[in-house]
Amino acid sequence: MFQGSWKGPDPYDGSIFTISLVQTGNKLVGTLDDTFSLNVQPPGFHGNGSGQVLSNTTGQITFNLTRWDGRSVSWEVSLTLSNQNNTLTLDCSTDAYCPVVLQRK
Repeated sequence: MFQGSWKGPDPYDGSIFTISLVQTGNKLVGTLDDTFSLNVQPPGFHGNGSGQVLSNTTGQITFNLTRWDGRSVSWEVSLTLSNQNNTLTLDCSTDAYCPVVLQRK
């Protein structure tokens, strides 16, 4: 079940991603925090997202993220739970930031 918080390194810049998710039926909401954005002072991107659960171990979510300097992005990722739901993998086909592998906090 997509319920809880996961944390881990961003493979692109070494910052720390923290994602918290809440599943209600097939609906998914969450929050993403990134501690740093490359070449830009902290804090990094932060925002909320919503999506859907596709199976017991897969889902999709789109985060609407902003940063301290006003820059905003929309980030759509596929989610995969593994290792008794202790590992959350984020994958996206549109940029170099993926995959990101996070461990349950």
